[in-house]
Amino acid sequence: MKARVTVALLVALVLVTSANHLHGQKIKVIVDQDARGPATTDMQSGPEIKAAIAKANTPVARYLAEYSVDSFMWDELSAAAMVDPSIITGQKELYVDIDIDHGPTYGETLFWQPGTALPAYEQKATVQFDVDAPKLYDLYVKLMTQPARKAP
Repeated sequence: MKARVTVALLVALVLVTSANHLHGQKIKVIVDQDARGPATTDMQSGPEIKAAIAKANTPVARYLAEYSVDSFMWDELSAAAMVDPSIITGQKELYVDIDIDHGPTYGETLFWQPGTALPAYEQKATVQFDVDAPKLYDLYVKLMTQPARKAP
């Protein structure tokens, strides 16, 4: 589990540092991890992605080849959408909350359409539902295999 967290943080750092246009912007976007659509459950890293990354001889590529495991790409998708918003092909403006009652639905994301009567504390966010999978995988492999930047 520790290796998965380290890999996710490393990937997020590489992707976000590549997003120069985000400097100083406040973003409220949610990748819908609770909906069972292509923006979440179909986006998985697997042997093909790992093999493509392993071809590069960079520190990040070597690390991922050694420690990454096949898994859903929730964190990678979120970071990639910040780097290249055109990866997301379907999204909606919805009111969003998280279930924090300690029951069987704990941690689930809750969505409501605009116009629904809600408490004042509920916030509207852009929820991403669909993704251009080939574009996501290409960006991910490109960023995970690029050479390290030279120190200024």
